[in-house]
Amino acid sequence: MIRRERTATKDAGRIAGLDVLRIINEPTAASLAYGFERKSNETILVFDLGGGTFDVSVLEVGDGVFEVLSTSGDTHLGGDDFDKRVVDWLASNFKKDEGIDLLKDKQALQRLTEAAEKAKIELSSLTQTNMSLPFITATADGPKHIETTLTRAKFEELCSDLLDRCKTPVENSLRDAKLSFSDIDEVILVGGSTRIPAVQEVVRKLTGKEPNVTVNPDEVVALGAAVQAGVLAGDVSDIVLLDVTPLSIGLETLGGVMTKIIPRNTTLPTSKSEVFSTAADGQTSVEINVLQGEREFVKDNKSLGSFRLDGIPPAPRGVPQIEVKFDIDANGILSVSASDKGTGKKQDITITGASTLPKDEAGVLAGDVSDIVLLDVTPLSIGLETFEGVMNKFIPRNSTLPTSKSKVYTTSYDGQTSLEFYVLQGEREFARDNKCLGSFLLDGIPPAPRGVPKINVKFDIDANGILSITATERASGNKQEITITGATTVPKDVVEKMVKEAERFAKDDKEKREAVDTKNKADSVVYKTEKQLKIFGEKIPGEVKEKIEAKLQELKVKIGSGSIQEIKDSIAAVNQEVMQIGLSMYKYKYNRLI
Repeated sequence: MIRRERTATKDAGRIAGLDVLRIINEPTAASLAYGFERKSNETILVFDLGGGTFDVSVLEVGDGVFEVLSTSGDTHLGGDDFDKRVVDWLASNFKKDEGIDLLKDKQALQRLTEAAEKAKIELSSLTQTNMSLPFITATADGPKHIETTLTRAKFEELCSDLLDRCKTPVENSLRDAKLSFSDIDEVILVGGSTRIPAVQEVVRKLTGKEPNVTVNPDEVVALGAAVQAGVLAGDVSDIVLLDVTPLSIGLETLGGVMTKIIPRNTTLPTSKSEVFSTAADGQTSVEINVLQGEREFVKDNKSLGSFRLDGIPPAPRGVPQIEVKFDIDANGILSVSASDKGTGKKQDITITGASTLPKDEAGVLAGDVSDIVLLDVTPLSIGLETFEGVMNKFIPRNSTLPTSKSKVYTTSYDGQTSLEFYVLQGEREFARDNKCLGSFLLDGIPPAPRGVPKINVKFDIDANGILSITATERASGNKQEITITGATTVPKDVVEKMVKEAERFAKDDKEKREAVDTKNKADSVVYKTEKQLKIFGEKIPGEVKEKIEAKLQELKVKIGSGSIQEIKDSIAAVNQEVMQIGLSMYKYKYNRLI
């Protein structure tokens, strides 16, 4: 299962009132039941064809050790697909004879589905079965009935492509485990759909082995899960389950390419690391986007999360050395860290795959909560006023409720010990053009240079539209919050008016916003560059320092009287010179190491 499906399974357990400790794949659970009391070492292939999914695992079992060598499958293949082929066959014949499409009749479709499943089960022991559906529908001429016979041969013909689809995952699983069919000692069938004779024949022909029928395919997964529960509870000892990663895990690199760090079917726990560098000259931060999947490009894979590593000394592309390390423990919890070798700065993220379903929502679905709330959306964007009166949008309009978003802010001048937060609602670029919902003050920020304090600001809107905002200063732990009711109950005419105003002034607002952002960026470049000149001091050659200071002076002049484009050009000129700081620093460190 991919991480999203594992999360959904955990949610289902919570809805059922269970405390979910660990998720294991069905074939893995089946192997636990099969090999629980076996002492000899065996290589087994678990063929699990259930109602909606198909999974294959290759494992080594024996002496209490269960090592998953590979997994594969098809999450869109199962017994329901075999039933549908029979349903389509019945409906097609009826439409041909009577001119009526039963697939458009919900009650008739339900009866067809039930009859198809019954026929499929009967054909596991019989060579043909009679299908009788009296009064399936009615016309002006009277009631209509279905009376027909389905043979096992016809059933296998209808499902021939589904049977073929069973082969590829088996072959992939053997290939990933670097084994041949002759290396397999036993083939274990799991899932009710493996009772279909044609499925068993596919397994025989493909593996050259007679399937093992000593375990009940309907119960074996539950039995194996019980064994694992016994291990987690401490009631069962001398059993070790070594699982694998179902899909490759990696990160996004230049050009939207996925670079795989941990290949699929890697035994857990595992740890891998690689060294990366910057993609652009003067780059001082990198965004680490963690991905899961087998495709070559980011857009075709699943993003598990992302984080940013700041504070990289500006240098030509390829000079900084950034080590990215991936760790996955036995429970599938993924930790990713990125550290700059030059400065030692480090950032990380932990991805648990834990359930994302809120407890109150789980209670509604479980039937423990009677007041069911319709999922609504935010009618207008909600955010904060930032430097120079700009609105920074946290939660965009039409975000589904409940929702939660957080960002990290900092101080705008040296020694700042408090921050005033103005909560805004609207679609315009500037605070003055939007509606203020409220404000609060965060005191007790330890005095420090601008940009050093880190303030986590979190927006939460519950299913009832109640907005809660908290601001927490990381170093001191000081915290302040505000709760705003009615943030999402804006009259329709007011919403329409504010949206239309935003559209009408979009061009003008954008130009003004660009001017403010450019000047803020220029001011930040001046501050950070002067700070770097002080920090790296003796490591920077005199001629490099002089050039940087000259460009800084030009930028300060442009901030006061230059056009937006002139300021941008001056910023670029400063950054071009600043790159020499990083290059000098890396050379300085290298020479000292020599």
